Amino acid sequence: MALVAFDLDNTLGYFDVISTWGEFFSIELLENPVYMKYNPGFSLSARLKERLRKAEMSIVEMVEKSPALLETILRPNLDVMLLPILKVKQAGKVRAVCMYSNASNIFKLKFAKLLIERRFNCPGFFDCIIDATHNVRSYDWKKRDPSNYEPLKTFSTLRRIFKDYCGVKGVISPEQILFIDDRLKKHHLENDEKHGLTYLKPAMFSPPISHSMKEHSFANMLNCLYSIGLFDDAEYLESPIFNCVKYNMYDEKMVKIHGVFELIKFTDRSKEERITPPMEFKNDSKKIRQTILKFLAKKFRD
Repeated sequence: MALVAFDLDNTLGYFDVISTWGEFFSIELLENPVYMKYNPGFSLSARLKERLRKAEMSIVEMVEKSPALLETILRPNLDVMLLPILKVKQAGKVRAVCMYSNASNIFKLKFAKLLIERRFNCPGFFDCIIDATHNVRSYDWKKRDPSNYEPLKTFSTLRRIFKDYCGVKGVISPEQILFIDDRLKKHHLENDEKHGLTYLKPAMFSPPISHSMKEHSFANMLNCLYSIGLFDDAEYLESPIFNCVKYNMYDEKMVKIHGVFELIKFTDRSKEERITPPMEFKNDSKKIRQTILKFLAKKFRD
């Protein structure tokens, strides 16, 4: 049995360019317990949720039709990484694939899942998506170095993810797992390499993004919402989406939002921030292909 876990940011692609969009329509983001704790009683009607789902798909389609934006978001050699795994998963040789990310924005993971599965015509390729705020990550947070701002990635949690959220039965051992994450300093899971875990560290994908690209893509997102009629929808405009309290991580302050323009202002600063600096992409297709095929060949022998 083979199991695969992907990191998100800088591994599958660069999703920070769309990270603030979810504030306007992502149900998963808006109803995330971490967000809702600042807004007790937050709720959206079934009618509005249906409209927001349609808005999300409209924006995915907008990105698909924009080559410049698509090339900025998705890793250039993503096909080398995904297609061998997709092929053997369709043949029943890979039991489950998960996205195991330290991003705290569940919208990014949901958007990535939608975009990638549509791009490669593989609905359901990712059996589950797990961000840093998911309750299964409690062990990762508990065991982290207190000086580190992000949780660990551990075999204990990864095993729970595959069992509880991917439905994998039986014993799960490190040699069954291919873990793919770009981080320069390897995660805690490197300790399980001696027990057979395959740890693939691809080159980081962190493309340069111009100010005009950020502004243009953000404006296109808003235009999508406008074109499908959300900005003419009184329930949407009067919803808690635009009347709430949010935590500004850059100033470490709570911010009150009243109306569309205040939410745009709130998200405006984060459009300019980036966690990883821009860098030239190093084509590492050969290493990726060799590592994945070696892992899969081993599992076929087993």
